[in-house]
Amino acid sequence: MTAEQVAPEHLEKEDTAWDAFVAAGPGTTHLQTTAWANVKRSNGWSPLRAVTSLGDATVGGQILTRRASPMPWRMGYVPRGPIGATLAPGNVAQVTALLRDRCKSNGIAYLVFEPEVPASDELEAALRKAGWRRTTRVQPDASRLIDLTPPVDELWQNLRSKWRQYVTKARRGGILVSVADGSRLDDFYSVYSDAYRRAGVTFRNDESFSVLWNEMAPKGMAHLFMADSADGKPVATLLLLSTGRRVAEIYGGSTEEGNESRANYLIKWAAIEHFRELGFSEYDMYGIPHSGIAHFKAGFGGEEVKYVGAWETAVSPAGRIVALANSMRARYVKLRHGRWATRGR
Repeated sequence: MTAEQVAPEHLEKEDTAWDAFVAAGPGTTHLQTTAWANVKRSNGWSPLRAVTSLGDATVGGQILTRRASPMPWRMGYVPRGPIGATLAPGNVAQVTALLRDRCKSNGIAYLVFEPEVPASDELEAALRKAGWRRTTRVQPDASRLIDLTPPVDELWQNLRSKWRQYVTKARRGGILVSVADGSRLDDFYSVYSDAYRRAGVTFRNDESFSVLWNEMAPKGMAHLFMADSADGKPVATLLLLSTGRRVAEIYGGSTEEGNESRANYLIKWAAIEHFRELGFSEYDMYGIPHSGIAHFKAGFGGEEVKYVGAWETAVSPAGRIVALANSMRARYVKLRHGRWATRGR
């Protein structure tokens, strides 16, 4: 029996079955895994699953829930769900009914979800008809995806010529890229926090990465790349998370020296080449927040995709109060931490 054929009730209760279902896709994402739910527990979230049948397909979503402090009501969030069947105008009503029913029976007043599907007028109209309305995004609303199935020589040729020159320059300059383990998390954090600080963007504390690594690395889902200069100094980094045959670069950065030496180009190419060799089929660059990043990532090939975005619904009358509070909090975070800040991943 395949993961898709497992009974909905079993998928809702059994972690191993659920994770196999998520890994099989379509729409596979680390954000729907048990491991990610465990990472988010440290921030007060707990998981709840909702699964049903859509014709011959099974569709489901993991809802992360927590109390909407200081209010007494609970809120829910479905990151990059549903899983198992692509959300389409024709099944929005049924998926909505599934999620609302599960929320009502578990005391959740307000729900946000961000399906990982391309935006379209038809889909947006179906969402509005089903009672959803747009809200502040949590995940990137656009990304660039690279198909890893072609030969590596073809992937190399898909890089812009200037990008290939930069990769070669970094290699000739003595930049060494390695697949690292948890012993280099401090080096990762030093490079990552420096890059975000220089960009004026809020960044996570080091403890959050220890939690993430300790939960996901033992399952083979967390991957750390470090680029070191010829004298052994860390100058660029990438932290990626994988599910099934898909990998996403979630965090990274480079120092000023790393930018000058083009280590930031080499490390990204090294990761693309590495995961292609391991048999992964898709590399998700995970967000293009502004034109500079979009230009940089576009040079590595792939295709840009624009997602339908984040949507909210009040499951009960109290949900409208939670929605208002959530909107005010999002505005505060944006004002305090900069225009590219979100409510977190």
